[in-house]
Amino acid sequence: MILAVICLVATPGYLFLTAQDKSADLQPLPHYYVLATIAFAAWALGVSTELGSIVKLDAVEVGLILGGSVLLIPLIDGLLARLKI
Repeated sequence: MILAVICLVATPGYLFLTAQDKSADLQPLPHYYVLATIAFAAWALGVSTELGSIVKLDAVEVGLILGGSVLLIPLIDGLLARLKI
């Protein structure tokens, strides 16, 4: 659980750090940091049965979170990019 929290915090930090070497037009939009963190959390739940049990989610709930993330994150990203947010 501690490693999952560390990685969850590190995800936007790593994205920000690696973006500093890129030109402004190649840097991630602000909402990417939030979406990347959500995507990591969903992925971590999907690959770790122990993490799911720690947060008291059964396999069906974890599957729904993972599947919902796969469908909704690109949709939200596209909408926010189109709105230039």
